[in-house]
Amino acid sequence: MIAAWWSWTIGVTLQAGVLLAIVLALDFVLRRRGWLAVRAGLWCALLLRFVLPPGLGAAWSLSTRVAERAAVDWNAVPAQTSSTALVWIFAIWAAGVVLLAIRAGRGTRTLEHLVASAEPPPRGIEQECARLARRFGLARSHEVRVSDAFGGPAVLLLRSRSVIVLPPVLLEPDASVEREHAFLHELAHLGRRDPLKARLVNALQVLFWFHPAVWIAGRRLAELRELGADARVARELRGRTSDYRASLLAAAERRFATSAPLGASAFVSGPSLLLLRLARLDRPVWRGARHERAAGAAVFAGLALFVLPMACELPGALHLDPVVAQALERWRRAEASDERQNCLEVQAAARILQAHALLTGEDLTQRVP
Repeated sequence: MIAAWWSWTIGVTLQAGVLLAIVLALDFVLRRRGWLAVRAGLWCALLLRFVLPPGLGAAWSLSTRVAERAAVDWNAVPAQTSSTALVWIFAIWAAGVVLLAIRAGRGTRTLEHLVASAEPPPRGIEQECARLARRFGLARSHEVRVSDAFGGPAVLLLRSRSVIVLPPVLLEPDASVEREHAFLHELAHLGRRDPLKARLVNALQVLFWFHPAVWIAGRRLAELRELGADARVARELRGRTSDYRASLLAAAERRFATSAPLGASAFVSGPSLLLLRLARLDRPVWRGARHERAAGAAVFAGLALFVLPMACELPGALHLDPVVAQALERWRRAEASDERQNCLEVQAAARILQAHALLTGEDLTQRVP
C-alpha cells in the first residue's frame, strides 16, 4: 500500500511541479488585464492535476509528446526508493495530514462558536437579505448574524448552513448603502459557490501539504474569488459601481484593525488585494461576462484534454526491476550493434528476460525496435 501511495504521490508531485511553472508564467502575463475566468481555469486545472492519476496519458496530449522527447519517466524515482525510506516518508506525510486536519477542525469549531454567540439581526435586515438574494437567483434563505468578531462583513459555510455576518455598525440607518453592498458581495460569493470551492481547495492542501503548488493555487484562487465577486456586484450595480468602491474603502478602515477568523470569506481582504480590486473596479468589468466565462471554460477544457494527460509509454525500462532493466538495456545494445549471440553478457541478459517473461507473461524483447 505504501509503495502504491508513493508511486502516485511522487508522480503527481513531479507533474504538478512542471505544470506550476507553466501556469505561473501564464498567470503573470494575464494578471493585470486578463479575464478572471481564464486565470481561474488555469489554476483549477493545476489543482485537477493532483486528483488525476499520474499514469494518465493520451496520444494527443502535448505534454505526452514533450515527455517522450525528453525521455521523462514519472515512475523512475519510486523504483529507486528503499522500503525503509518509504515508511519514514509516509509517516511524515501522515503526520502533516493529521496536524492540518486538526487545525481545520479547530477552525471550524471556532467559527461555529462565533456564529452561535452572534446576535440575530432585526427582521427588516433579514428581509433585505432575502430580497437581494432573489436578485442573484438564490432561492434558499441564508442566515444573517451580527457580530464584530469578523472584522467586517463575511460569509461562511458551516456544514449545510450558509451564514452571512454583519458588523453592528452596518445596522445603523445611515449605513444602508454600505450594508446593501456588503450583502451583494457576500451573496455573490454564495451564488458562485465560493465557500464550497474554498473547502475543496483546503482539502487538497491538507492532502498535499508538502507541495507549494497547492498553496500558491489556493492563494491565487482566493484572490480571484474576491475579484469575481466584485465583478458580479458591478454587473448588478452598473452605473453605481463608484459607490461600491467607496463602501470597500469604508469597510477597509474598520477591517484592518481586526482580522477575519480562519475559514471566513471577508468583505475586505489584505491591502495589496484591496488596491487590485479598486483598480479593476475602475473599468466596466461587467462587459463581456458571457465571453469571459466561455473563455475560462475553454482554457480549463483545453488544459484538461491536451496537457493534463502527462504520462507516456517510454522505451526505457525504468518501470522494471533494476536487474531486469539492466538486462533489457544490454539486449537493446546488442540488437542495435548486431553483436554475436554467443556473447556471455548477451546470453545472460536473454535468460533474465526469458525468466521475466515466464513469471509475468510479458515479453520485453518486443519493446526493442
